[in-house]
Formats: sequence, structure tokens, C-alpha cells
Amino acid sequence: MVNELEALLFVAGDDGISINEISKIFEITKPQVEILIEKLQKKLKSSSLQVYLKLNIVYLTTKPKYDVILKKYTKQTLNKRLSKASLEVLAIIAYKQPITRIEIEQIRGVNSSGSIQKLQAYNLITELGKSKKPGRSKLLGTTHYFLEYFNLKSIDELPKIDIREEMNSNLLFEQVDDFLLEDEE
Repeated sequence: MVNELEALLFVAGDDGISINEISKIFEITKPQVEILIEKLQKKLKSSSLQVYLKLNIVYLTTKPKYDVILKKYTKQTLNKRLSKASLEVLAIIAYKQPITRIEIEQIRGVNSSGSIQKLQAYNLITELGKSKKPGRSKLLGTTHYFLEYFNLKSIDELPKIDIREEMNSNLLFEQVDDFLLEDEE
């Protein structure tokens, strides 16, 4: 069952899985799940992975000592794969959250659904809920991973800018690029 739990946690990914769900899936009691988690922790002791438990949610994560190399990798791949349009959308969401796709498109003046999908795939943005306005559009905002990626404790640590003004002057790209490069040094 230890290998099955490891596979389950791998598939659950960033969402993790609750002890209750594990109990139901494996048809065992909660104390038995805790024993199973301990066995998996022992199995992973000499690997780069660990079992992490937070608020009764179980996660399979990398050990903190690998953070430096993983951050280098994610910065490298994101910097290569995020277009200027995606960075622009990300900046708008970061500064204006919660915000709908329609509001983003009003600011940018162009369709942004492709950039939004890419940013969601990279776990930089997420749906925060639904707008109370007619149509009940999805409200978008940044994720915890966004904060980790940019080495921020909170969204309040973002540099202070006026998105509409910066978009018109094209300074937004320069500031985003400066912010990304500053973090690499």
C-alpha cells in the first residue's frame, strides 16, 4: 500500500489529498492512514521527495534542500516560455486581482484567453471565485506559487506601478524584465 499511496499523492499534485479521502480510497481507518504515511516517509528518507502534512491534507513534495536548483529550473523554463503577452496578463492579474478575463481584455484591448490558459497551466494564476456581476465570470488571481516564484511574502511586495499608464508607455515590460532579472542575480 505504501507504493499506492506514493502514486496517489503524485497524481494529487499541488492539491494534495485529505486523510479522510485516503481513508475512503484505501478502505482503512484514519490511524491506519497515519501509519501508512509514516511508512512512506521512511521509504522516502533517502530520496529527494518527502511527505508533507498540513491541515489534514497530505502532499508529496520535494525536500526544502532542493529549492535552489528547482527555482533555477522554473525561472529558466518560465522565462523561455512566457511570451510578452502572457507576462502582460500576469502583471495585470497580479495588480488588479481579483479580475475577470473580460476586464483584462478591456485593459489590453485584445483577446487574452490563450495567455490565461498558459498562466493557469504554469500554476501562476487560479480562479478565485465568480463575479457577482451578470454573467458570473470567473475571478482570477495569483497563486501561492506565484509568490514563491517571485520570492514575495505577499502581493503587497510588488513594485508600485499604475498598470494602465505603464501599459500605454510599454514600461511594464521593462519593469517585469527588470524584476525577473533582479531575482536571478
